Amino acid sequence: MGRTALLKTMAVEQVMDSVQAESPGAIRPIILLAIELLESIDPGADYPSEFVVWRLTGAREAVAEESIPGLLLRRELGVLIQRASARVPLPAETVEGGARELHAAASGIGVSVRTLQRWRDQGLVIEHFRFPDGQVRLGVSGGALSRFRESDPQRFARAAGFTRMDASEERRLTEAADALVADGASPNQAALHVAASSPRAHETIRQLMRRRRGQTGPITGAGGRVTDHERQLVLNAWQRGVAIERVASRLGRSLGAVRRIGAEVRADRLRAISPQWIRFPVFADPEAERILLEAPRIREQPGPVDASSISGLLAAGGEDADILESMLIPAMHLQRCLAAGRIASLGRSPADARLDEIETELRRADRLRMRAGRAVIGTALARLQQAEGVAATEAAEPELAARLAFCVEVVDQVLDRFDPRARGDLEPRLERRVALETDKQIALHERTGARSPGSRPGPGRTTDLLVRLEPLRRWLGLPPFLAARLDRLPRSQRGLLEDRFGLGRSRPQSLSGLASRLGTTSRDVQQRLRASMSSLRAAKVD
Repeated sequence: MGRTALLKTMAVEQVMDSVQAESPGAIRPIILLAIELLESIDPGADYPSEFVVWRLTGAREAVAEESIPGLLLRRELGVLIQRASARVPLPAETVEGGARELHAAASGIGVSVRTLQRWRDQGLVIEHFRFPDGQVRLGVSGGALSRFRESDPQRFARAAGFTRMDASEERRLTEAADALVADGASPNQAALHVAASSPRAHETIRQLMRRRRGQTGPITGAGGRVTDHERQLVLNAWQRGVAIERVASRLGRSLGAVRRIGAEVRADRLRAISPQWIRFPVFADPEAERILLEAPRIREQPGPVDASSISGLLAAGGEDADILESMLIPAMHLQRCLAAGRIASLGRSPADARLDEIETELRRADRLRMRAGRAVIGTALARLQQAEGVAATEAAEPELAARLAFCVEVVDQVLDRFDPRARGDLEPRLERRVALETDKQIALHERTGARSPGSRPGPGRTTDLLVRLEPLRRWLGLPPFLAARLDRLPRSQRGLLEDRFGLGRSRPQSLSGLASRLGTTSRDVQQRLRASMSSLRAAKVD
């Protein structure tokens, strides 16, 4: 059933993951529980994610906190039932009232298959069945169809009574829609409003408006096919904390459409990142995440380093060499490995909570990389200082920036390739490896007749150069020019942004993690972050 069969909530997706791991005998009870819950849903109510997982699995598992509207949950359960039944299809002749494949069922009612697919989102149970010819296909049981008919008898009458529009009806509908457009509504909004008081569907009226204007081909913009410009605008607005209502008004789209566009463009960006990692033997341990990622030495960030001068970096000191190679480097690769696996399983329009989880993991991997880089940057600076015979603290500011840029480049090249397992008796430790690479790059400069790395023009402020050790900060972190304004914000807003992006001694936190710590909801935290980002961008620095 194409894109409509993708799940959009973390809670139901977590249940689907457990279904895929279960034996066939344990799947059918979950399907029956999902059908029971589906038939009891109040479309106007909201359901906590923890409640949904408990009703379907009987276990109170940890799940991202979200409030699921009844209409969305009804649709999600329909998708879950459909996908889970593919693992354990029942014989069509054994189910209540028998089962017919979708085309036969649609023909018997007098509607289209597409109408049945829309009805699935409204509560019609569609499952995979094994038919007498031995093939597994989507179908509807007689019992499910009867219960759905009883829930709204008029729905069947309206669908079966479909007729083609004559010229007078077309003219009346388009005139009503054109009047709304003249009053400032978008074509999509106008079609939606007219459809609310007409037996015709929203899409039918929208296509009718286009034909009357002589438009053909895919719809672009204003409620049609999404353009690259719109995708970039939605992404930029999300990064800047712009309210989704303003974006929807600007594009002439619904809030749901803007959320979907945002989810799709964020997912595409994550797929383009494609994090690389080295696999360590400890990754095969079921407790690997607890051993590495939850260890106190990994969770507890060291104090901020004075990056305003090279002397501060030289005096900062680094991680203990054994901790650096036995925990910090493997933890960085494990965090990337987990994120890469979740990126590979992303659907077209994934849930916001799933995207936030992956982005938080990538931020944490970047922070671990920064810690490893800071631990050895002093080694590279010391080697450069020794080769030039000039104390680092005696150079002018442009030369300081040039030296740091050179050393950051060396460390950046070494970090991702360094594998402590390959050291043995010959491969040096990370600090020594950085020193050797620094000497090599200095020798290459001398061999090619280039000027000393420390004498090249400085590329920018010293405080901005270490950011290169966090390659994803450009997309997922707080840019240095905004981080410099944090002191201008109230303490509550400053602390929230520091926790979110892992600044100072904090490690990056997800929305659900922040909500749990603050005793509120993820949506409330998101609104606070949006306000904090707006304040940060409006703040001025001297």
